Amino acid sequence: MKKSKTTFVARTMMFLSVFVLSSCGTKAVNDTETKAEEVSSEGISTPVTLTSSKTEEVSENLDHQQKPKTPKPDLELPTLPFEKSKLPTVQKLDEMLMDDAWLEAAYNLVYKEIQVLEEKSETSMSGTPEDQIKAILTKVNGVKHFNSYARPIAEAAISKFKEKYSYDYEFGEKFRETYYAAEEEINGGVIDDGTQIIQDDVKRREVYSHFRNGYQPSRSSELQSMNHLLEQSDELAENVIGSVISLAQTDMMVADYRKGKDIADLLNGTINNLNLVAVLNPNHEEIASMISRVEVKRESRMEEIKKALEEYQFPERYTAGNAPSNASDLEKRMKAYLSKSKRTSSLNYEVQEIRIASKWFDIKHAITNEHLYSQIDFYVAVPSLDDPSVLEVLYVTGKTGGPHHDSFDRYSVGGIGQMLVSNL
Repeated sequence: MKKSKTTFVARTMMFLSVFVLSSCGTKAVNDTETKAEEVSSEGISTPVTLTSSKTEEVSENLDHQQKPKTPKPDLELPTLPFEKSKLPTVQKLDEMLMDDAWLEAAYNLVYKEIQVLEEKSETSMSGTPEDQIKAILTKVNGVKHFNSYARPIAEAAISKFKEKYSYDYEFGEKFRETYYAAEEEINGGVIDDGTQIIQDDVKRREVYSHFRNGYQPSRSSELQSMNHLLEQSDELAENVIGSVISLAQTDMMVADYRKGKDIADLLNGTINNLNLVAVLNPNHEEIASMISRVEVKRESRMEEIKKALEEYQFPERYTAGNAPSNASDLEKRMKAYLSKSKRTSSLNYEVQEIRIASKWFDIKHAITNEHLYSQIDFYVAVPSLDDPSVLEVLYVTGKTGGPHHDSFDRYSVGGIGQMLVSNL
């Protein structure tokens, strides 16, 4: 089972290149509290087979993403007691107000999404291996959702705005120029034959009064602020990676004090967590370096880890008071669903055992509070890709197709351990 460094690096790079194609996500939850979250990019993530040199490739990818769509601005343009079609400079001012309003509407949406991302990126990773997996997937999915939903809206809004105005101050300058030109148009503007646009003095004063009350000469855009939000999202993504690397560093410090099953669980979990977060940056040098460190440590304790396989028992079914009454039926449904789902490019999941691991959770949109779908967790045992005597124990979160407890249509996966087939 000992592998060369070259084989390990190749396996890691192959895994990362495939893993980035899959979506993953779920909210870290516990038995006493259900927090609403927004998950708009769900799909399938592969666990890491820690003893395997083979790459687990996912060819199935279910698309449940919200399509990026810039929200319409909530803007009521000022009215004048005169036909604006005869005041082209005022119309130009209205056009600039609309340009800014579209950018502001996008900014408001992206700002809310940043708040959601901040909350997810702060998810605690303490607790059981299952808790850590769910927390990391929450962080990863938060970044993936922002990048697939909010970022395209921000970039499209910025691009459209910059077709006319390169910088905030340029917009402000043009707006002031247009404002004062509109004043002149109302008070002294003439048409082609030389007559004033508004010939009646009383009407002209009335129109100008409404203009002054409805328009202001100073106006700034959200262009710079929007760029700052994108920079902030990049920092949050890096913080997510950093949090997992920091957790791995802590694991390495305590590894020498662990023995038997404890050291196996610790190191297997550490490398699995690093691979889960690597989807955010497959070329991240610190992730690759930390994976290498953990693998070296793991190889040095391989005899203990092999022995720990003999001690690992498949987890018991969740049986708290809020456990679903139809647990057996749900297990059969998820088993059937997984059996039709791709584990590798040429292999479906072969479920040897499955047990409910949680209660139902109803997932809501973090901003609108709309009930999106329901989810429930399972322990799942599948054969190792390398050793026929070993089973991989996975933690699978099954998601429904809507706000109901019905058939599953997507899932996320993390690995939590290994066991001998004979212990099942």
